[in-house]
Amino acid sequence: LVDSPDNPKNEVKLELGSKGIQPQTT
Repeated sequence: LVDSPDNPKNEVKLELGSKGIQPQTT
Protein backbone atom coordinates (compact mmCIF):
# COMPACT_ATOMS: atom_id res chain seq x y z
CA LEU A 1 0.00 0.00 0.00
CA VAL A 2 2.98 2.24 0.56
CA ASP A 3 4.01 3.77 -2.75
CA SER A 4 6.53 6.26 -1.41
CA PRO A 5 8.66 4.99 1.51
CA ASP A 6 10.11 8.47 1.88
CA ASN A 7 6.66 9.91 2.51
CA PRO A 8 5.79 9.96 6.27
CA LYS A 9 2.13 10.49 5.35
CA ASN A 10 2.06 6.88 4.19
CA GLU A 11 2.12 5.73 7.80
CA VAL A 12 -0.95 7.82 8.51
CA LYS A 13 -2.55 6.65 5.27
CA LEU A 14 -2.05 3.02 6.24
CA GLU A 15 -3.28 3.61 9.78
CA LEU A 16 -6.40 5.45 8.65
CA GLY A 17 -6.84 3.18 5.65
CA SER A 18 -7.08 0.15 7.91
CA LYS A 19 -10.01 1.88 9.60
CA GLY A 20 -11.74 2.41 6.27
CA ILE A 21 -10.95 6.12 6.28
CA GLN A 22 -9.63 7.94 3.24
CA PRO A 23 -7.43 10.87 4.37
CA GLN A 24 -7.00 13.69 1.89
CA THR A 25 -3.39 13.76 0.72
CA THR A 26 -1.87 16.27 -1.64
